Amino acid sequence: MKTRQWYQKLTQIFVDSMKFCWCNVDQAVFFKCDREKLTVVAVHIDDCTIAASLLSLIEESKAELKKSVEVTGLGELHWLLGIEIKRDRMYCVIHLSQ
Repeated sequence: MKTRQWYQKLTQIFVDSMKFCWCNVDQAVFFKCDREKLTVVAVHIDDCTIAASLLSLIEESKAELKKSVEVTGLGELHWLLGIEIKRDRMYCVIHLSQ
């Protein structure tokens, strides 16, 4: 499947099926906000990075996405587009480094 066709399919899944909104400033970002619950998905070609206010929202999003496409979970985020990501949960800090 070509990249454009894949993106159109993914957009249809997120917007129509999963009821995410399309970000106005970046078409590769989708989000869903319901009161205090926020889920954000950043797409780069065929990779999706999911961040959410609750771990259960990430699991729900992955389960819903699995109904339409093959999903491989790689665990906690460590790299994104050449940026290293380190979390210090004790101090509630995220370090970004190139």
